[in-house]
Amino acid sequence: MLRLAANLTCLLGLILLGSVQAIAAARMQIAYTADWDGDWQIYIVDASGGEPRRLITDGHRNGRPVFSPDGRYVYFDSDRDAPRDAWAEAEIYRLEVRSGAVRRLTFDGGRCVGPQMNRDGRRLLYWRHGGVAFWTVHMLDLKTGRSAQLAEGVKPSWHADGARVLFVPSPRSRRLHILDPRTNSVDLITASRFAAGTASSDPAGDRIVLDATRNGGSATHVVDMAAGSAEPLIPWDEARSATPDWSPNGDRIAVAIQAAGSVDLFTTDVRGRARVRVTTHPTREMWPSWHDPARAVGESALGPAVWGWLRTVGRQ
Repeated sequence: MLRLAANLTCLLGLILLGSVQAIAAARMQIAYTADWDGDWQIYIVDASGGEPRRLITDGHRNGRPVFSPDGRYVYFDSDRDAPRDAWAEAEIYRLEVRSGAVRRLTFDGGRCVGPQMNRDGRRLLYWRHGGVAFWTVHMLDLKTGRSAQLAEGVKPSWHADGARVLFVPSPRSRRLHILDPRTNSVDLITASRFAAGTASSDPAGDRIVLDATRNGGSATHVVDMAAGSAEPLIPWDEARSATPDWSPNGDRIAVAIQAAGSVDLFTTDVRGRARVRVTTHPTREMWPSWHDPARAVGESALGPAVWGWLRTVGRQ
């Protein structure tokens, strides 16, 4: 029996190794929004650059994409079910990358935007304007389809711990806070010397990259969570930059930078150096979202039952 278990473990290990090697050979990708034809649409491109591929061709305004952890889906906001001139109406949708099938996820009414996926692939953040003077932050359970309001505020994103939520309490305050939904505690992250916007946590949870606006300009900053210090990733006097997203492996940051009259996507190291221009179209490309196939390993490669059994046998 022990020999059989060992042989099965070896066989499954070889299968897993083949899956890992195949996934590792795939390139990291970035989904993003661009207004090539006058409306915001969703594209996907290799993180090293190349020819983009448009994911949706239905003519509606589709924006702020975010990958599921396994890369199978892209979640986004869209006005596809609203009257053409109703700019204030939008909902959250899910796109299957391979088939192009789209499924509506929220039915809140008003304007639901900015989906952000948790690392467990089961919970989605977004923010909503319901026709009154304030915005609210919501969390959608993708298994049950139930949505819960977490706080008043805008631009939520997940901290790397998968439990806490980065957000700005109101468009007027523009200071970044962190919320723990388990205790309802809220702590301040950034002071008021600049206005904070879109934020993305590094995989270790030690640093945050975010939009910063001041005197009409915008520049991306990296914030040290422990020290509370903020250093520019892209300096104020160099170029306008916005909508950053930290790569899953923590090595690079994707960011939109205004250059030569257009807004293009670049990736940089965590100091703002070693830049790679990802897009070159003479319009606006923004809101990047990374997908790293090398991280879609383990449970997603073999399935939860087999993966759990393999880990159990490996400990015997």
